Amino acid sequence: PIATLRGLTLGGAPLPGGPTPIAALPTAVPATDPPLAGLLGAPLLQAYDAELDVPGGRLTLLAPTGCAPPGMAVALQDAGAAGLLLPVRVNGTVLLAIPDTGTRITLLSDPAAARLDLDAPISASTARGVDGQRLTLRHLPLRSVQVGGDTVQGLPVSITQLQIAPADMLLGLDWFRQRRVWL
Repeated sequence: PIATLRGLTLGGAPLPGGPTPIAALPTAVPATDPPLAGLLGAPLLQAYDAELDVPGGRLTLLAPTGCAPPGMAVALQDAGAAGLLLPVRVNGTVLLAIPDTGTRITLLSDPAAARLDLDAPISASTARGVDGQRLTLRHLPLRSVQVGGDTVQGLPVSITQLQIAPADMLLGLDWFRQRRVWL
C-alpha cells in the first residue's frame, strides 16, 4: 500500500510529502524508547545534507550549501530508481554499495562474492530482509574495505542472495558505527 505523507517533520525540519510505501517492520526490530515506528530513507531526506554521527547517536539535517563537509569526500553515483551508490574497494576490487544504516551487518551479494572469489560455509544463523524473507548467510572477514581514503581491515561480511542490482553490497551499521558521515 501507498500513503501520502503531509506535514511530517524530523527535529523540527520539514520532510517532503508525497506518496510513500507502507510495509510492516522487520520482525527482529530492537526494543527502543520511544518504540520504532518506521524507517527513513533517501526520498524523505533528499532535500537535506545529512550528518550521520552514529558514535554520538545523532542525525543532523542541514540545508545544502554546496560546500564540502570536513574531512574526506567521496562522490556517490546516481543510479536512478536504484538510489545513490557508493564506490567501495573490497579486497582491491571496486564494488558499488548501498549505504544502509538499517542493516546491522555488511552484506555482500552472491554475484559480488563470486567476482571476488570468496566463499564460506553456510551459517546456522539467518537474517530477514526488510521484506521479511529469510536469508541464508555465509560469514567471513574481508581483507580490506576502502571508502575514499578510509580503509578497514578484517570487516566481517555476510554473503547472501541479495536482489539489489546494480549494487553489489549493503554497507551496514557495522561500518558506520565508528564514523561520522555526511550524505
